[in-house]
Amino acid sequence: MMFRNSLVIFLAFIILLACSQTPPAESASTPAGEAVAPLPPAESANRPAGEAGIPQSGEITRPPAVSMGVPPPPTEDFGVNCFVEFGDSITAGAPSFHHYSSKDGGLTWEEASGEPSMSGSDCSPRKEPWELWALPDGTVRYQFNPGTNILLSTDSGASWEKILDLEDIDWKPQNTPETGTEVVVQPGPLDAMIDHASGNLLLAMGHAGILLRLPSGDWQWVEAGRYYYGDLSSIRAEVARLKEQDTAGPLSVTPVMPDTVIKAHENYTTTLVFSPDGETLASSGYDGGIKLFDFPKGDLQHWQKWGKDRRDSTLYGAAFSADGSTLVTSGTNVDKTLNFWDMANGELISKYEGFQTEALDSTAFSDQQTLAIAYGEDPNQKNQIKVFHLPGGELQSTFSSQLSEITSLKFIPGTSLLAVGGFSGGVELLDIESGEKVFTLQPDQPADDRAAASRKVYSTGYHPAEDAVMSVFGDATLKAWDATNGEPAWSLSLPGAHGWYASSAAFSADGQMVALGFPNGPLMLFDSMDGSALSGQWSSDKGTLMELEFSPDSRWLAAGYASGDVKIWQVSRMVE
Repeated sequence: MMFRNSLVIFLAFIILLACSQTPPAESASTPAGEAVAPLPPAESANRPAGEAGIPQSGEITRPPAVSMGVPPPPTEDFGVNCFVEFGDSITAGAPSFHHYSSKDGGLTWEEASGEPSMSGSDCSPRKEPWELWALPDGTVRYQFNPGTNILLSTDSGASWEKILDLEDIDWKPQNTPETGTEVVVQPGPLDAMIDHASGNLLLAMGHAGILLRLPSGDWQWVEAGRYYYGDLSSIRAEVARLKEQDTAGPLSVTPVMPDTVIKAHENYTTTLVFSPDGETLASSGYDGGIKLFDFPKGDLQHWQKWGKDRRDSTLYGAAFSADGSTLVTSGTNVDKTLNFWDMANGELISKYEGFQTEALDSTAFSDQQTLAIAYGEDPNQKNQIKVFHLPGGELQSTFSSQLSEITSLKFIPGTSLLAVGGFSGGVELLDIESGEKVFTLQPDQPADDRAAASRKVYSTGYHPAEDAVMSVFGDATLKAWDATNGEPAWSLSLPGAHGWYASSAAFSADGQMVALGFPNGPLMLFDSMDGSALSGQWSSDKGTLMELEFSPDSRWLAAGYASGDVKIWQVSRMVE
């Protein structure tokens, strides 16, 4: 034990020595609004890779440092796989479902108590290279190549410079983990995020620990997710010293306050849909049924209830008929019914059993009104789509998609063409009159529970001016295809707020905008053709953003939260 304590104290001394030798960052005087803009690399960046820690004659031998001014990683096994923002804190996930929380931008961490706030699907380590946008406009970007390097661009990706060489890190575990604890031996970073309150860049480096890049440009290892339970007092003292430092100010982004806030439900807004005339907003939550609100004032017009208790009538999805005379509701795993309601008198027109999906859409063509819905109940029938006539709800046809599971449906307005998005990332264009597949726009991928959240198609839209089908995926990428020939039209990597996946997405009716919501509440609005950020609500809402919906005229955006609130913005105010 004495040897281990001495080793940790020696490590803290090395960290202090390395930090004190780091040249002052040139951007320390960067204005607060540009706090996360990175600096030129430290002087050691000019040395050849692997040379930084080679002792010369007469020098004191010390552990090799990561090149480019970064202190050496801890010689004990700390480490986490991922970060997810929740409210005003950051949660870091380690193997065996250990969770750690930080409220100061990653400088200090405490082991989370009670029920874990993240699941395994939130915390899958990244293996392939990826990018993270440090500013909403994409001017400053990081590129992460696990086990190799980290690159920086300050000109929207036109040019890149290497700011961290990772090839000098020994990725082997340093200690035997505690019984029952798994060590993920994989070159980092496994995840990365920008904390916009502090300006810190956080890197989850697996068992090597958490590595921070401060707004000053300095790098620092921080304890979290420990696999080894030795004496860590010296490292904690170093972290406390860092916490007291006066770093550059946070990124300055003033959120646009909503025009209307509706306390729509007790909690968990599960469905949002506008009537075709834009005068009614329908919403469902855990208090059950479907509520109709006057729009945009938000006054409750009607609350349609059914079932024995509220759980029986909590909805997955809803859709209005093209003429607004019929409202269709799709139940959850408790009430698996598909109900057709007459909007004139609130009476039930028809009812079908076995539906629990949010993937449904309606259209009008050839003098008839039609609803398409993913079947959704039986795991062996998750690729089935049923088509109904409206308003009566007569079953017209059933056909199968080649996707493994359907997550999104979108009609090309005025036609029988239906765009279909899948859980594993596939996208198809079908003709519901013939029941035939017109194009495979994106091949389906094999189901993979560790990657499904990033592959999932969250929303599908249509751009009338470009005659293009668009889909947005969980990893905040957007792809578009020519609806006439199925050829790729454009592809974007949207600069979303950090989070392993988007939690909600919606396209505007005119196809020009796409809105993304993330697990901790940030709401981002983008141009769907060039990916430019039109509005960034970077501040936390202390609750997951669950549903997004544009009004039919694309002038309003409604967002439903886990708190049960529905917030409504005028789009023109968001983009000013």
